[in-house]
Amino acid sequence: MTGADFFDLSALNADRLERRTADQLADGFRDLKALQHPETADRYRAEAGYFFNFMRRFGADPAACTQPHVLRYLDYLASPTHPQHPGDCWDECRHLPYAPSSRQHRLDVLRAFYEYAIANGLGLSANPCAGLSVPVPAVEAIDHLDEWEAHDLWNGAREHSYRDGALVALLLGCGMRKEEARLVRIENLGKNGYGPTLRFWRVKRRFWQTINLPSPSAAAIHLQAGDRAEGALLPSPRWTVTEAGIREKAHLSDAGIDDILNRISHYTGVRPGKFPSHLGRKTSITMSRTIPGLPLEVTMTFYGHATLKDHQRYDAFARDTFKEPIYNPAQGRDFWHLAA
Repeated sequence: MTGADFFDLSALNADRLERRTADQLADGFRDLKALQHPETADRYRAEAGYFFNFMRRFGADPAACTQPHVLRYLDYLASPTHPQHPGDCWDECRHLPYAPSSRQHRLDVLRAFYEYAIANGLGLSANPCAGLSVPVPAVEAIDHLDEWEAHDLWNGAREHSYRDGALVALLLGCGMRKEEARLVRIENLGKNGYGPTLRFWRVKRRFWQTINLPSPSAAAIHLQAGDRAEGALLPSPRWTVTEAGIREKAHLSDAGIDDILNRISHYTGVRPGKFPSHLGRKTSITMSRTIPGLPLEVTMTFYGHATLKDHQRYDAFARDTFKEPIYNPAQGRDFWHLAA
């Protein structure tokens, strides 16, 4: 008796043998990415998993994805309350965080996945993400952080102890206005069932748009004059803004960056922690007013995550130092390192 006699192979559909499920293809996509970019492979697989869960909650099949499904997912991510969800939002959607600034990156991940999936047996005639894009939101009016917002930001950065939290604390501690900081790193400051949350995006190979900055607030001028309260924030500097963006100056040395970290810790009582000496690179910001005890013209260069090597180095550093994943769905935080 042969194997062909024992197994009724004619009863099997050849197309079914060749076709792989969406989850299997997502695993293969992760394995492919692991060969190219080991530090980002799990994030790509997680994003595919979020999208699959979203479709299945609404009764759709990820293997039969269409453009309306993708558009609805992107709208879903842009809503802080997820009103379209048919159940308890917080319990069921905590793994789909409110993340409008990362939608373009998520769309790029899905587009790459479906290109891979169609080439490897998924029964779709066209990529459902083809031709889609996320509109860039308009920049909001610039304003100053009030006292409570500043305290929330500092406390949130101290609580999370992430490299990004310390960088945002550093930016705001040196006096960046709220909307300026948002253009660099922070997408919004919110609170959920776990307490304050900070959500970030990154500037990659570009400058800020030209901004008409208001005059410094009376409080900032008062602090700059030397009448500093205990634990007060550093005075708000003006930024040198041109049509091409923020003007770049000579970079600070590693010792200069460490000195700034130490001074901010002294003024605020918040210690950013031990970070590698190459913390500040890539993205330059020029302060054109004096911080007490620092040079008149100071350029602090904050890390912009522009290369894969830097991604891997910083991810490994955060993992080894903080013993906590950079993206932690259980806490409702969203750290997308490749957000455009």
